[in-house]
Amino acid sequence: MLPPELIQSLGWSSSTSSMQLMPPGFSGASVYKVALSSGDQYAVKRLPKSANPVRIAQIHSVLDRLTCGGIEGLPTLQRFQDGSTCLSLGNSLWEVTTWLGGTPLSADAEVSLVAKGAGAIGRFHKASVHLLGHACL
Repeated sequence: MLPPELIQSLGWSSSTSSMQLMPPGFSGASVYKVALSSGDQYAVKRLPKSANPVRIAQIHSVLDRLTCGGIEGLPTLQRFQDGSTCLSLGNSLWEVTTWLGGTPLSADAEVSLVAKGAGAIGRFHKASVHLLGHACL
């Protein structure tokens, strides 16, 4: 499922208890839900071939600044043993974040649920202006 080099680079060699391939999301990434024996859960993503490493670094920088700035509800990027947040293995780029559980909304979801999601996106952008001086992404 996941490359052994990836598991080793995270220091998880003897601590994974389960790995599950999840349905793909909007980005086109392959997403694995990984549980460790400690109970911690992570999203391990194999980014699509079209992913631009420079853009990934920009996005990771924004996420780091917002989570360090106290913005809640965002996944926390995990670092590989070399300190990076993105790992290149073969022809693939990988990233790992804390697992944020939830269920995707259906196309006919109630307006109140869509509004709740829109509100969260709005808070993210408002926080990015406050912390970064400009809207991000």
